[in-house]
Amino acid sequence: MDTNDLTEKAHVIIERAGDITPQLRLNLCALAIQFSDEDAYLFGIEDFLAQLQEDPQHYLEFWQLSELDSVVFQEKAKQLIEYIVQVRAIPIDQRY
Repeated sequence: MDTNDLTEKAHVIIERAGDITPQLRLNLCALAIQFSDEDAYLFGIEDFLAQLQEDPQHYLEFWQLSELDSVVFQEKAKQLIEYIVQVRAIPIDQRY
C-alpha cells in the first residue's frame, strides 16, 4: 500500500507524528508499504508506536533526538495511539 491510498483521517495521523518528530513521520510513511490496506496499516503503526513507548530512549538516540525528553515523547506517542484507535473505530467509507 502507498500513503496516497490512505484516507484523510489516516493522513492526519502522519501529520501528528510529524509534530512529534520529522523522523517519526517518515517512519510511519515508510511502514505503509508493508501493509495491504488501511486497517492493517493502522494496526501496524499502533504496534510500532507501542514498541516505541516501551523504549523511547533507544529510538531517540538512534535518530539523534537526545534533546527530546523521553517522557514527553512517550506521552505524545500514547496520544497518537489513542487517535489511531479512534480512527480505526470509524468505518473506512466514512474516514474522508
